[in-house]
Amino acid sequence: MQYDNYTTGEYYATSLTFATGLTLTEKVTLDCPAQPDFLRKCGNLGKGVWHAGRAKQVYKADQTSTAFNPSIDVNSVPSYPVCWPAFAGTSEYQEDHCQWLRQRYCKDPNHPTIEEWERYIDDITHRNPYMLAGNAPKWRDGAILSGYLKDITYQAIDGMQKSLYSAVKYCSEFIDGKGYLPSMFELVECFGDVTYGLAGVTRDKADPINRSLYAIGGSAVGCASTWWLSGRYSNYLAWAAFSGGHIDGLHLYLNQPSLPLAILELPVE
Repeated sequence: MQYDNYTTGEYYATSLTFATGLTLTEKVTLDCPAQPDFLRKCGNLGKGVWHAGRAKQVYKADQTSTAFNPSIDVNSVPSYPVCWPAFAGTSEYQEDHCQWLRQRYCKDPNHPTIEEWERYIDDITHRNPYMLAGNAPKWRDGAILSGYLKDITYQAIDGMQKSLYSAVKYCSEFIDGKGYLPSMFELVECFGDVTYGLAGVTRDKADPINRSLYAIGGSAVGCASTWWLSGRYSNYLAWAAFSGGHIDGLHLYLNQPSLPLAILELPVE
């Protein structure tokens, strides 16, 4: 029996009240293979950064979250971007836990520079193609991943059949059914260099994609937005490219924008 609720976090509660003899199994995204963390330029796997420019602007500031400001000593390259004050050991929210990072990236660990921290951010940015194992082509191909999910429905409380993966369904309806929700590989390839969303960048002076969209009256595609991806993170999360420039899993009941892609063959005259 599958318990569905896409309007609140109730579906994803870690402890559900079961009737005697009745077990409810959390089942979202199991229709699509789970993929591991991403290969980063530093050579190891982690969630990492999809847009280095955006991450450098956001995480230059001190962070209260321990995801970006470690509360224990760092002894390997973290999955998340560590903010500049934490990297430098000057955060007002945590003691210094980043000596290991400074020893790896700084000429003088006691006097780190912002340029050395930026080199660290570049080092945890995704390397494309980001997976080299046998399943890599499948995880890199958003059309294949979307194909698993786009036609799956569930019966809602009102009796109506609804799309279980609405972002995938939405993207699949573009360009005569040729659209799909991109993978991380495709998002980085197509939009990893967009500048719209960086501080001080206007649409008419932004990257070629956004200048073109601006010229024809289209919607902007910015690095300051959180975008759904077609890959599965866990049994109830999907991968998403976050507005801070980093990558993480996200609950499917949350509302986030999608970027439909399509591969088209143009006639050659």
